[in-house]
Formats: sequence, C-alpha cells, structure tokens
Amino acid sequence: MEDRVGDNREVAVISQRHNLRDYGGLSTSTGARLVSGRLFRSGELDHCLPADEDMLQRLHVGTVIDLRSPVEFPPSPPPFLSGFSGRLLRTEAAQGAIPHLMGRYAGLANAQEMAAGMADTYRTLPFLPRFRDALRLYFEGLAQEHAGSLVHCFAGKDRTGLCVALFHRAMGVHEDDMMADYLLTNEMGEARMQLCIDGMLPRLAFDIPLDHLRVLFSVQPAYLHAALEQIVERHGDVPAYLRDVGIGSDTIKAISLNYLR
Repeated sequence: MEDRVGDNREVAVISQRHNLRDYGGLSTSTGARLVSGRLFRSGELDHCLPADEDMLQRLHVGTVIDLRSPVEFPPSPPPFLSGFSGRLLRTEAAQGAIPHLMGRYAGLANAQEMAAGMADTYRTLPFLPRFRDALRLYFEGLAQEHAGSLVHCFAGKDRTGLCVALFHRAMGVHEDDMMADYLLTNEMGEARMQLCIDGMLPRLAFDIPLDHLRVLFSVQPAYLHAALEQIVERHGDVPAYLRDVGIGSDTIKAISLNYLR
C-alpha cells in the first residue's frame, strides 16, 4: 500500500450545471504537484447559458477533447465553440453506443439493479475499442497542449471520469485523491442532474423511471473500482494497460513536463 501524500486542494468549480471543474492541483508520489488552471473536465457544453458561451476563452483552453460518439454530436456547431480558435479533438470510430443507451438498463427493477448495471458497464468500458481510441486521443492531446485543455463527454462522469482517473494514476496521484476527484460529480447539484436528465430523455428508445436516471447520472466508488480491478486483472497495472492501449513512455513524459511542477 502506497503512502498517501495528503492534499488540501481547493477545487476550482467553474460551472456546477455543466460539471465543469479543474482536476489539477493534486500532489503526486514524487512530491511534485499537478498544475492548476490548465486541466478542466466537464459534461457536454452544447446547452450553455448565453453568459457562459465564452467559457473556453475565459479559461484559456487551447484544446478540447470530446469523448462522445459521433451519434452524440450536435447537428451544427454549438454556440460555445463559435469563438473557439483552438483544437477540437474527436475520435472518428463510430462503433459502440454510449453507456447510458445500452439495453441493459431497460426494465431493471430498482436503483440497486441500476447501480449493478453501471458497475458492469465500467468493467467493460476500458476494453471497448472506441474508449481505447478516445483514451489515446486524450493522452496525446494533453502531451501536445501547452496551454489549457478541456476533456468532456455527455455527463462528464463515466468516460471522462475514467480517463481522468487513469491520467491521475499515470501521474502518481494517490488513489484516494483520484477517487475524491471522481466523486465530486455528486456534489455538483440539482441543476447538473436536471440538465443530464433533460438531455437524455429524448435519446432513449425505452422508458427508464426518473429515480433510475438519477442513479445513472451519479457516481459510486464501486464503479471506478470495477474498471480499475479489471485493468489490473488483465494487464497487471495501469502503466501496462496504457502501454497496451498505445500510450507510450514519450507521451507520459511529455504530459509530466507539461503538467507537473
């Protein structure tokens, strides 16, 4: 068991409604610390309020990494991208639906079954070709970006949550601090929850009760543990998994130089 470095980071939350926050600022096992003010994560920003449409410029974001599937992209560029002059990175692989649209959630009896279904989703997520493509894109985007970056998916908690957790572990962030950052989604408030529900209902091909959707848009330690346990079982550890995905030591070194101080 590694010793925890300990951290008293004050998390910069930019928008609770969009689960938009800084995931830097954490200490690592080497004694270095991730920079603050350059690493941002969120849910999709397609439905920003007018006052927030210049958020990327205000945050000095140079690269946006969109982890969504092509079927989730809006038909026309959303307003928050209208003044954005940086890089927009998206995977082109079309296979695979987003976790929330998988048929396994149809007809489940209660919240406990929903949570178990989410844990099952996390067990398979690290090994889906589309997720591995997105993970490579994310790490390569961080390696190449010397200003600020934003990574997001639909709700900013599953694909984004796992990618950020793997980044934290690759940088030497203690697993307790990694988990604390992951669980912050649950503290983002009712406006975030309602935005996710309103965004998902038109996309559903089957009925899911609202209390089940609330489980779907929350996070639990068991979800992230399920993914990481499968990674360790199949690959030995996170660094080996990243290598097997195609994220080499040069990429990790470049990211360390960019974001560790």
